[in-house]
Amino acid sequence: MTRSTSARTLADLGLTLPEALMPFLHTDGGQPYRSAKPDALAAAAELSELAARGAVRLEDDHVAADAPTDGGPGESARAWIGDVTAELARGPVKVRTWLRGRDALAVQQAAAVERGLMTEGRGRLLGFGYDRHDVEPGVRERLLATVLATPEDPRSQALASILARSHLHRRHGITTEERRELTAIAKKAADGPFPEPTMSALDLALVTVVYTSTISE
Repeated sequence: MTRSTSARTLADLGLTLPEALMPFLHTDGGQPYRSAKPDALAAAAELSELAARGAVRLEDDHVAADAPTDGGPGESARAWIGDVTAELARGPVKVRTWLRGRDALAVQQAAAVERGLMTEGRGRLLGFGYDRHDVEPGVRERLLATVLATPEDPRSQALASILARSHLHRRHGITTEERRELTAIAKKAADGPFPEPTMSALDLALVTVVYTSTISE
């Protein structure tokens, strides 16, 4: 399984890892899979994205940043990256503490809406209103195709690992063969002799939140 020279990565599409996760983290009814610990999972994806950009460093079970940065230039900049790195530049923080204190889901839902991956609206159930975030048609399929076409890309490896380890790859009509490919991409990254900072950050984050959930609607 090798990357096509013409295949575009998630970054080439102008997407961060947590933005790409959002469509898979939500049901067809516009709600996050609550049993997937969506806030913690979104925060884990944020940490992995920050590591992929070289914006943070890991120090055992702590995370820190050398200086604030918005992750620019241009379209690659994100306000949340500036907020997080400004906080972490003040000194190392335990990964567990940071994950639990980070309201990542709301931030990344808004980012996914801004990038055209989802729409935001209101629904009603038993007379009560609730926020919903609906995935745009075809988005999951395009994102999955991107991951499968770029197995050497750190963000593709990280997203494959999140989907496989959270069992989200068993949802949304993902086929048995596609699940096998996602698992293989995740395993290849984990078995590499020199782990990418992206995967090191993700592994630490997922272990920290004791990720053992089985996804159910």
